[in-house]
Amino acid sequence: EMYQRNVNRVYKLCYIYLKNTVDAEDAVQSVFLKLLQSNVCFNDYEHEKAWFITTTKNYCKDIL
Repeated sequence: EMYQRNVNRVYKLCYIYLKNTVDAEDAVQSVFLKLLQSNVCFNDYEHEKAWFITTTKNYCKDIL
């Protein structure tokens, strides 16, 4: 459910930063893997959305 809510947003952000489909797909997987490894607990949807946006931007900037 969380994946379905956020995967399109994360992919679009990754593609904007990386300008490459394959790299964007790899970055999406990495962002969701970070979520699984982090044990983060979201208070609400806005918190979840903010986490995904921030984590995605930071990940993409790190690999550029």
